[in-house]
Amino acid sequence: MALVQEQPRTEDGTQNLELAWFRRKMELIGAETSWNPQHDLIASEFLHSEISGRLFAHSDAGGGLCLTSTFPSEWRKVLVMVRDTSKKVNSENINELIQCEIIKGSPGECMLRLLQLLYLPMMMDDDSDQGNSTKDFIEELDKFMASLTESLSYTKGQTLLYIPPVLFGEDTTQNSKDRYLIQRLESIVIRWTRQIKEVLRGQDRIIDVEDSGPLEEVAFWRKRSIDLEGIRTQLVNPDIMSILKFLEQIKSSYLQPFLSLLNKIDNEALIAAENLKFLTVLEDPCKELTTAKLCDIPIVLPILLQRIRMIWRISPFYNTSEKITSLLCKVSNEIIHRCGTGIPLIEIFQGDIQKCKLALEESIQACECWKRLYTDMMDIYLGSMFEIEKRASVQGNGYAELGSKSIFAPVESFLQRCQDILEVCDSQIQFSKNLEVPVFGGTRGSEISKSFVDMQERFEKLVSVLISLPYSLLDVKVTRWHDDYNRFKNGVKDLEVNMQNIIITAFRHAASLCESIELLEAFKLMARRHPICVTVEHIEHQVCSAFSNELTVIKKQFDQLRRRPLMDYSYPRYSGPALWALQFQRRLKAPMMLLMKAAPYLLETIEGSEILTQYNQITSSIDQFICNQHTEWMNSIDPYMIKKLERTLLDDGGNCYYFLKFDQSFLGLFYEVRYWERLGLEIPETAFDILEGQTELRILRANTLIVIRDCNKILADVDTEEKGLVADRMSHLINAISPGLDKLTWMTPSKDLEMFLQSVRIKCHVLEETVMLIRLSKRKISQICNAISTSWLVSVDKKRIYDIAEFGSRQTEHRLEMQEQLRNHFNNIKETMSVAYTKCATETSDTRSRWEDFKKKVYRPKDQLLKITTEFQ
Repeated sequence: MALVQEQPRTEDGTQNLELAWFRRKMELIGAETSWNPQHDLIASEFLHSEISGRLFAHSDAGGGLCLTSTFPSEWRKVLVMVRDTSKKVNSENINELIQCEIIKGSPGECMLRLLQLLYLPMMMDDDSDQGNSTKDFIEELDKFMASLTESLSYTKGQTLLYIPPVLFGEDTTQNSKDRYLIQRLESIVIRWTRQIKEVLRGQDRIIDVEDSGPLEEVAFWRKRSIDLEGIRTQLVNPDIMSILKFLEQIKSSYLQPFLSLLNKIDNEALIAAENLKFLTVLEDPCKELTTAKLCDIPIVLPILLQRIRMIWRISPFYNTSEKITSLLCKVSNEIIHRCGTGIPLIEIFQGDIQKCKLALEESIQACECWKRLYTDMMDIYLGSMFEIEKRASVQGNGYAELGSKSIFAPVESFLQRCQDILEVCDSQIQFSKNLEVPVFGGTRGSEISKSFVDMQERFEKLVSVLISLPYSLLDVKVTRWHDDYNRFKNGVKDLEVNMQNIIITAFRHAASLCESIELLEAFKLMARRHPICVTVEHIEHQVCSAFSNELTVIKKQFDQLRRRPLMDYSYPRYSGPALWALQFQRRLKAPMMLLMKAAPYLLETIEGSEILTQYNQITSSIDQFICNQHTEWMNSIDPYMIKKLERTLLDDGGNCYYFLKFDQSFLGLFYEVRYWERLGLEIPETAFDILEGQTELRILRANTLIVIRDCNKILADVDTEEKGLVADRMSHLINAISPGLDKLTWMTPSKDLEMFLQSVRIKCHVLEETVMLIRLSKRKISQICNAISTSWLVSVDKKRIYDIAEFGSRQTEHRLEMQEQLRNHFNNIKETMSVAYTKCATETSDTRSRWEDFKKKVYRPKDQLLKITTEFQ
């Protein structure tokens, strides 16, 4: 905890001198430039505090100065300041009361240096008191120093023999009688003996850590060789030699066990050096293995295995089955470790699944390659060496005793784990939300889509359990994986069954063959796992069977109806059946194109090839039928057909009724050509000559039909009386039509034909207008007559009593009103007749006499109605 309480400054500036002393001390750790006012507060608190007497100064990662009362957790160099809190510090005694020490590296090493260089010599030189208390203290100090030295050296992988500061007197006899000295030195030799025995036993417990690799084996023998050489060097140290010589003089019983270890040290040093010399050849391929890509691991393994084989064959000390088996196990561990680090597990759940699958497959390939290379190498060398040793009657080096099971047990476990994770990857590809669900149509499309979404949500829950596992998925030592994976696998099986049911249901409700093929394409793209692929394959066979049945039905229908096709009556005779047959072809072509796009591989199977053959036969039959229809049509065309256009436009049917004199075969030709062009087949030249004026001919025929329809309609609608009134206009119309009966043909210039049709239409319109006017006049006159017949000449109000004068006056007024009304009716009749007659004023005398008769016929009912009305009233 940093000390931040601010201290007041003295007026004489003493505190400034103390803080200046602090800043100068910061030069020891190179942080004098980082001093700031906050550090003044902390330093002032340390100088005047009666509680905390320690202060630690060090530089942080950013180069800033940190002052704390607790030892820092991360540091490179620390300045330690200690003071006695019971004494007041000022600028005069600050150097005496505050002790400073710089700690570099390990604190224990700093303590050891302080004890060896400062405190231990001081205590050894102090002869003021040689009592039992001092001896006990020195004895405990030796134990502490030996333990500290041993612990620090062990952390560095070295063995240091603690040499106590012993001062031998000049009198040898007196020294041999010093029991305290003898006991002290014997305890040190006992410790040395124990240390060396532990080093020697270290060969029997070579680091057989489960996950260690061959580089760790090389490092172990390098460290062991250095350690043993260091012990040999220490044993020739003069101080150790003097201690051993002294114990030899007094014939100590503890010296012989120590001396017996010296030869073993030399032997073990030789073994370690030899093993290191041979194992060094593995460093380059092992380093290459640790950095190789997963796909390059099989390239490195043969070289590594050959060098291990060389060590096995010629190494004098590292040729036992146990050591070679252990080395091969470490190679297996290194392969597993390299594959494990090269597999991006995070990609399974949050990234590129295919990348992880590729890494897993490459890891499996590397492990299988390692097993195969080992087996091949052992088969070759074991066979040859067995024969050599058998002939020479020499006991072998245990070639057949290598523990293959222990070598490849972790490899097999890792392979199985990779297979399990591959299953997870396949499941992730199959059921995760990264899988794009197609849009399904039909009445059950939304239901199918929702089923897939629900299935993906269920799978996300299974995956979340794997993500939250507290261990690495590739850690083969964790046995909990089997239970966790089995739960995940059972959940995936349920999802597979669910998806299979969805697929089967979707196909069961498919409305057509095309829809089934579209579903097949969608599910084929979605199928990743084997059970689902099997279901899709089963559906593929069903689709093939349905397509085959469709082909059979269409062929049967076509063969039955080809002689009398079922088609609309508006279709032409020859191209109509061709279009009818083409519908069968299109009915088959759509699903066939979908099938070739969605599952072209199906057509390569036996069943698919039969479907393709059957399809080709049916389409060929339909094409042949269309060609036959085309040929029959071409043969049916009259080469002199164009002469039929030399006929007149109209034909007289009698009773003022006219017919269109146009050969209907031209219309059939026009329709035939239209459909044959749509089918993309050849049109004969004869038809082309006629088709050049097809549009004009169609327009002429349509206009002529309109004119003839209007003429026939008006001529047939005129009664006998009206014929007499419009006889001249009817004559004009018949005279206008006569050129179409005698002179004008379909090949007449279009200008003359247009003039003819225009003239006829005008005459027809005039006649129709006149007839309509006459009929309107007759209807209006009839209405006026009805109005006259219902008129009252006497006006009498009901329920009223009139006197004679009043009644006479009322009737006089009413008669005047009725006279005016009847006069108006008469004028309307006269005006109506005048307007109708004006239309025919220029006609012949016969027509005018007919009009006079018509007037008399109209006026006669008027007089009778007036007489009847008067009599009734």
